[in-house]
Amino acid sequence: MRIPPISQPAESEGPRVAVQFVVELVGPRPLAGLKAREVFSHPWFEALGRPMAYAMAPSDASWRLLTPSESAVVYDSLALAWPYLDRRGHLTSRSAERLFHTAERLATGLERVAMPLTPPELVDERVRDLQQLQEALDASVAVTVQPAQGWYDLEPLMAVLGGLGFAQQSGRLSLASSEWPEPLLEAQVSTDARTAPNKASAVDLGFRVARNPIPLWTLDALFEAVDAVDRLHRSLAIDDEGSLVDGARRDWMRRQVALLVEALQENGLPAGSPEARMVFLD
Repeated sequence: MRIPPISQPAESEGPRVAVQFVVELVGPRPLAGLKAREVFSHPWFEALGRPMAYAMAPSDASWRLLTPSESAVVYDSLALAWPYLDRRGHLTSRSAERLFHTAERLATGLERVAMPLTPPELVDERVRDLQQLQEALDASVAVTVQPAQGWYDLEPLMAVLGGLGFAQQSGRLSLASSEWPEPLLEAQVSTDARTAPNKASAVDLGFRVARNPIPLWTLDALFEAVDAVDRLHRSLAIDDEGSLVDGARRDWMRRQVALLVEALQENGLPAGSPEARMVFLD
């Protein structure tokens, strides 16, 4: 399958106020690069909860991700950012208040003033809003393809999937692009070497819409994979609601994915964007 070009937003462009608690350290004069990078020093970095740091040098037109190896001599702007949601949990207004006061102490040493772009007392509300979006908009597309009779021969099945562009990645078959850090579409082949050696009983195909930069293309790629397996061996395709994936069901699935993509966009979380990936965690 020919994967279309993917416009990948730079993770360094930020901070992203919609999904991060951001404190900007402002001052009337440029900040020396060595002083700015003190944010990574002990004990500041741990005391600040290991934030993402962003900076703008005088020649920059947009924010850059600040790292300990950055070599700029001076910066005009410096900001610290923490995700509202992460794999360990979420921020609260109380924790945001503590982080802000720690940032204030750092700012004083840098002869700057710490300014939260979202007041800490509003963080609980913002987190609740994002959690509601998580619950409402985090949907996956999943289809199981299985033989109408008998088993798949494993070797030709793997050859068909390989011909479509699937390759082993982290122990799973994935359709991936060099322009994107995550699989676009994943496949899981079900086998049982004890009862049916060199045979397969099913192929599970799926992807998460919110984390995918080209979800409508990926849905059509899933359908193409279903058709390719069906040509190899007469098959049935069943979605995660137990419905047969025939022509009418495919049209319905396209409409549902399109509506979800539109809803993500309307809520400031375009599918595959850094904002979406900070909310719909892997």
